[in-house]
Amino acid sequence: MASSQVLAAWSKLPVERRRQAIAVRDTELMTSLQGVLRTLMTAEIDAAGRGDATEDKSGLVLLSAMEFDMPDGVMDTQAAGCSIVWPAEMHSEPARLMQVASRALGFAEDECSAFDPSMAAVGRLRDLAEPLPTSWQELETCLARFVQQAILTAVRPFLDSAAAAAAPPEA
Repeated sequence: MASSQVLAAWSKLPVERRRQAIAVRDTELMTSLQGVLRTLMTAEIDAAGRGDATEDKSGLVLLSAMEFDMPDGVMDTQAAGCSIVWPAEMHSEPARLMQVASRALGFAEDECSAFDPSMAAVGRLRDLAEPLPTSWQELETCLARFVQQAILTAVRPFLDSAAAAAAPPEA
């Protein structure tokens, strides 16, 4: 199964390398995500003020765990050195992040089916946020697509070298 090959390759990476692989450093994407967060929070505050029900966010694991990592004294996500990261507990068990992202993408939580190498997208990662999410669930799905593509990109060299080693020699 291809997703098990992705998990095996992802597992070979040290924890810090896995953490760095899924960090969002694209300033345009970070700015877009920050704008979406502001819009959703404002809408939720307004809804709560009117006494309306708000969206249940209890199952949005990627969203609730994401952090803006900014150098000391920096308040602008467009400044150098800023990124969106997930805490160490999301990386200590290699399958954890893959399972969370798979679930957010509509796959069963106990499998990593969303990580078949054939699902690797070509293009810019910021395109994964188009159209911009308009709900907390859409934002979670957007983050899951980003995690999926970042992991597939990180393990591509391992998968390519494994495929080359398994290929029969040319005559």
